[in-house]
Amino acid sequence: MTDPLPFRLDVLQRLTETVEAVSIADGYAHNLAGLVFRGRARYGENDPLPMVSFIEDPRPNDPVAEARGTQAHLVDWRILVQGFVEDDFANPTDPAYRLAADVAKVLSALRAGMDQRKPILGFIEKGQRIDNISIGAPIVRPPDEVSDKAYFWLPVTLSLVEDPAKPFTST
Repeated sequence: MTDPLPFRLDVLQRLTETVEAVSIADGYAHNLAGLVFRGRARYGENDPLPMVSFIEDPRPNDPVAEARGTQAHLVDWRILVQGFVEDDFANPTDPAYRLAADVAKVLSALRAGMDQRKPILGFIEKGQRIDNISIGAPIVRPPDEVSDKAYFWLPVTLSLVEDPAKPFTST
Protein backbone atom coordinates (compact mmCIF):
# COMPACT_ATOMS: atom_id res chain seq x y z
CA MET A 1 0.00 0.00 0.00
CA THR A 2 1.36 3.41 -0.93
CA ASP A 3 1.10 6.54 1.17
CA PRO A 4 -2.31 8.18 1.12
CA LEU A 5 -2.70 11.22 -1.10
CA PRO A 6 -4.69 14.36 -0.44
CA PHE A 7 -7.94 13.83 -2.34
CA ARG A 8 -7.43 16.82 -4.65
CA LEU A 9 -3.87 15.78 -5.52
CA ASP A 10 -5.17 12.28 -6.26
CA VAL A 11 -7.76 13.83 -8.61
CA LEU A 12 -5.09 15.88 -10.38
CA GLN A 13 -2.81 12.86 -10.78
CA ARG A 14 -5.65 10.82 -12.28
CA LEU A 15 -6.53 13.70 -14.63
CA THR A 16 -2.88 13.88 -15.68
CA GLU A 17 -2.84 10.14 -16.45
CA THR A 18 -6.08 10.49 -18.43
CA VAL A 19 -4.73 13.26 -20.66
CA GLU A 20 -1.32 11.57 -21.01
CA ALA A 21 -3.16 8.61 -22.56
CA VAL A 22 -4.10 10.75 -25.58
CA SER A 23 -2.48 9.18 -28.64
CA ILE A 24 -2.68 9.33 -32.39
CA ALA A 25 -3.28 5.56 -32.40
CA ASP A 26 -6.55 6.20 -30.53
CA GLY A 27 -7.81 8.80 -33.00
CA TYR A 28 -6.41 11.98 -31.48
CA ALA A 29 -4.18 14.52 -33.24
CA HIS A 30 -1.41 14.28 -30.61
CA ASN A 31 0.65 11.88 -28.53
CA LEU A 32 0.73 13.39 -25.03
CA ALA A 33 2.59 10.73 -23.02
CA GLY A 34 5.11 12.53 -20.80
CA LEU A 35 3.86 15.96 -21.88
CA VAL A 36 1.22 16.63 -19.19
CA PHE A 37 2.10 18.38 -15.94
CA ARG A 38 0.53 19.79 -12.78
CA GLY A 39 1.17 23.27 -11.46
CA ARG A 40 3.10 24.60 -14.46
CA ALA A 41 1.75 28.07 -15.16
CA ARG A 42 4.35 29.08 -17.76
CA TYR A 43 6.08 27.65 -20.78
CA GLY A 44 9.88 27.86 -20.85
CA GLU A 45 12.13 27.67 -23.88
CA ASN A 46 13.50 24.29 -22.73
CA ASP A 47 10.04 22.76 -22.25
CA PRO A 48 8.67 20.20 -24.72
CA LEU A 49 5.92 21.12 -27.14
CA PRO A 50 3.09 20.44 -27.13
CA MET A 51 2.75 20.75 -23.37
CA VAL A 52 -0.38 20.55 -21.18
CA SER A 53 -0.69 21.62 -17.55
CA PHE A 54 -3.38 21.57 -14.87
CA ILE A 55 -3.55 24.60 -12.58
CA GLU A 56 -6.22 25.80 -10.18
CA ASP A 57 -8.39 28.74 -11.15
CA PRO A 58 -7.23 31.59 -8.88
CA ARG A 59 -10.76 32.91 -8.35
CA PRO A 60 -12.27 31.96 -4.97
CA ASN A 61 -14.75 29.08 -4.87
CA ASP A 62 -18.42 29.52 -4.10
CA PRO A 63 -19.72 28.71 -0.62
CA VAL A 64 -19.77 25.06 0.39
CA ALA A 65 -23.00 23.07 0.74
CA GLU A 66 -22.98 20.21 3.23
CA ALA A 67 -24.07 16.79 2.02
CA ARG A 68 -26.98 15.46 4.05
CA GLY A 69 -26.23 13.07 6.89
CA THR A 70 -22.43 13.28 6.58
CA GLN A 71 -19.52 15.54 7.38
CA ALA A 72 -18.80 15.69 3.67
CA HIS A 73 -19.52 18.79 1.67
CA LEU A 74 -20.10 19.57 -1.99
CA VAL A 75 -17.86 22.15 -3.65
CA ASP A 76 -17.17 23.19 -7.21
CA TRP A 77 -13.43 23.04 -7.89
CA ARG A 78 -12.42 25.09 -10.90
CA ILE A 79 -9.33 23.98 -12.78
CA LEU A 80 -7.70 25.53 -15.81
CA VAL A 81 -6.14 23.18 -18.30
CA GLN A 82 -3.63 25.02 -20.39
CA GLY A 83 -1.64 23.92 -23.37
CA PHE A 84 1.27 25.39 -25.27
CA VAL A 85 2.10 24.56 -28.89
CA GLU A 86 4.52 25.30 -31.70
CA ASP A 87 2.64 27.94 -33.62
CA ASP A 88 2.00 27.90 -37.32
CA PHE A 89 3.64 30.90 -39.04
CA ALA A 90 0.59 31.80 -41.16
CA ASN A 91 -2.08 30.88 -38.58
CA PRO A 92 -0.41 30.83 -35.13
CA THR A 93 -3.40 29.60 -33.13
CA ASP A 94 -4.45 26.67 -35.34
CA PRO A 95 -2.28 24.13 -33.44
CA ALA A 96 -3.66 25.39 -30.10
CA TYR A 97 -7.22 24.75 -31.30
CA ARG A 98 -6.23 21.19 -32.27
CA LEU A 99 -4.60 20.49 -28.89
CA ALA A 100 -7.53 22.02 -26.99
CA ALA A 101 -9.91 19.78 -28.96
CA ASP A 102 -7.94 16.65 -28.01
CA VAL A 103 -7.94 17.60 -24.33
CA ALA A 104 -11.66 18.45 -24.36
CA LYS A 105 -12.44 15.16 -26.12
CA VAL A 106 -10.59 12.98 -23.59
CA LEU A 107 -12.10 14.86 -20.62
CA SER A 108 -15.60 14.63 -22.09
CA ALA A 109 -15.19 10.84 -22.14
CA LEU A 110 -15.05 11.03 -18.31
CA ARG A 111 -18.45 12.71 -18.34
CA ALA A 112 -19.83 10.10 -20.73
CA GLY A 113 -18.71 7.39 -18.29
CA MET A 114 -20.53 9.21 -15.48
CA ASP A 115 -23.70 9.16 -17.56
CA GLN A 116 -23.31 5.36 -17.68
CA ARG A 117 -23.10 5.29 -13.84
CA LYS A 118 -19.34 4.79 -13.79
CA PRO A 119 -17.52 6.79 -11.11
CA ILE A 120 -15.49 9.66 -12.55
CA LEU A 121 -11.77 8.78 -12.43
CA GLY A 122 -12.64 5.65 -10.45
CA PHE A 123 -13.45 7.36 -7.14
CA ILE A 124 -15.96 5.20 -5.31
CA GLU A 125 -15.43 6.15 -1.66
CA LYS A 126 -18.62 7.60 -0.17
CA GLY A 127 -16.75 10.39 1.61
CA GLN A 128 -14.84 11.49 -1.50
CA ARG A 129 -15.99 11.47 -5.06
CA ILE A 130 -16.55 13.55 -8.15
CA ASP A 131 -20.25 14.16 -8.67
CA ASN A 132 -19.97 16.04 -11.95
CA ILE A 133 -17.54 17.43 -14.49
CA SER A 134 -18.25 20.48 -16.64
CA ILE A 135 -16.02 21.44 -19.53
CA GLY A 136 -16.09 25.04 -20.68
CA ALA A 137 -15.22 26.54 -24.02
CA PRO A 138 -11.51 26.81 -24.81
CA ILE A 139 -9.86 30.22 -24.94
CA VAL A 140 -7.10 30.23 -27.55
CA ARG A 141 -4.43 32.94 -27.67
CA PRO A 142 -1.64 33.79 -30.08
CA PRO A 143 1.86 34.44 -28.75
CA ASP A 144 1.72 37.45 -26.42
CA GLU A 145 3.14 38.78 -23.14
CA VAL A 146 2.10 35.53 -21.37
CA SER A 147 3.87 33.17 -23.78
CA ASP A 148 6.00 33.37 -26.91
CA LYS A 149 4.08 30.33 -28.15
CA ALA A 150 0.38 30.04 -28.97
CA TYR A 151 -1.61 28.54 -26.10
CA PHE A 152 -5.08 27.71 -24.80
CA TRP A 153 -6.97 27.64 -21.53
CA LEU A 154 -9.77 25.13 -21.03
CA PRO A 155 -11.88 25.74 -17.92
CA VAL A 156 -13.00 22.55 -16.18
CA THR A 157 -15.21 22.45 -13.09
CA LEU A 158 -15.33 19.35 -10.93
CA SER A 159 -18.16 19.04 -8.40
CA LEU A 160 -16.44 17.31 -5.50
CA VAL A 161 -17.91 15.61 -2.48
CA GLU A 162 -15.13 15.74 0.07
CA ASP A 163 -14.88 15.19 3.79
CA PRO A 164 -12.51 17.63 5.52
CA ALA A 165 -12.13 15.14 8.38
CA LYS A 166 -10.83 12.56 5.86
CA PRO A 167 -8.76 14.56 3.35
CA PHE A 168 -6.72 11.62 2.06
CA THR A 169 -7.39 8.78 -0.33
CA SER A 170 -5.54 5.49 -0.21
CA THR A 171 -4.25 4.16 -3.49
